Amino acid sequence: MARSIKLSRQSAVRIPHNGAHKIVVEAVDAVNMPSEIFVKQRLRNFAKDTFEDSFAAICSPAQLEDLPVNSPEGKISYFRVSRVELVANTPELLDRIFDSMLYEVQKLVIDLNAIDNLEPAEVYMVTASGVTLE
Repeated sequence: MARSIKLSRQSAVRIPHNGAHKIVVEAVDAVNMPSEIFVKQRLRNFAKDTFEDSFAAICSPAQLEDLPVNSPEGKISYFRVSRVELVANTPELLDRIFDSMLYEVQKLVIDLNAIDNLEPAEVYMVTASGVTLE
């Protein structure tokens, strides 16, 4: 049950002397795994009296199981999405961030595939007098 996922990257048209650059990264065509692999955190901006969502990380296998999709639940401010927008001062910084994302997504796929490699089962006999490994 091998897993895989594709990342779609769109970059804003580069304008000379523009102080900000943006990319949009979306996880698509996920095979045997969810496409919501990006962790975001929702924090309250008290100055504006609003909430803001910020990209925090690529999910770990445990976060894929534990975090809700598309909005936080309860007291946890983290959640998972399939699309993120990133803004930086230079296109080179965005390239480095995207390269890091590719590495982390590949690590996630490797880790998810490794979860399927189980050790042989151990059987335990449980009786009133104790537990023994058979």
